[in-house]
Amino acid sequence: MFSLPRGFEPQAPEDLGQRSSAELGEMLKRQERLLRNEKFIYQGIHHSEENTSAENLMGLSGRTPKKPHYMEVLEMRAKNPVPPPHKFKTNVLPSQQNDSPSHSQRVESPVSSAEQRRRDKQHLDDITAARLLPLHHLPAQLLSIEDSLELQKQQKQNYEEMQAKLAAQKLAERLNIKMQSYNPEGESSGKYREVRDEDDDQSSDDEL
Repeated sequence: MFSLPRGFEPQAPEDLGQRSSAELGEMLKRQERLLRNEKFIYQGIHHSEENTSAENLMGLSGRTPKKPHYMEVLEMRAKNPVPPPHKFKTNVLPSQQNDSPSHSQRVESPVSSAEQRRRDKQHLDDITAARLLPLHHLPAQLLSIEDSLELQKQQKQNYEEMQAKLAAQKLAERLNIKMQSYNPEGESSGKYREVRDEDDDQSSDDEL
């Protein structure tokens, strides 16, 4: 059977009949004092909570409502506007881009084609010393459909012939074929023919 450890045994109910009237009166007074203290403490806590809630309500009612963050950002941007970014321009120094607004807002006058070509030529002269040869060609001509087809066929034929020559040359290089003169009788037969031809010429001259 389970038993409680020593010192934790429940106390037996107190027998009030064995106490005297003086002791009972003292116990009643003590209980009354405890009740009064508890009531006083409860009233103080409740009163402090009411004061705190009233102060919070007063603070909330007197405080101005906080603006949203995006409203603050918009107002700050309206007070301090951001200048528009400068457009990037080639061949222009940064100091020239940060000129007065009137200079940037000035409308440029239209430039003629001859002036534009002169500026482009001057720009090429500034950046390079190379000179291109002038192009000599006939002006553009308007061709009919038949002439255009004929030119295309001719160009295609020339292209195929060139491709065939290149293919034959590559094949000959791969097979190591060398083009030499063919002489089955040898060099002596050639010399004999040359001597015989000379004798025939001399005999014909003698006859004449």
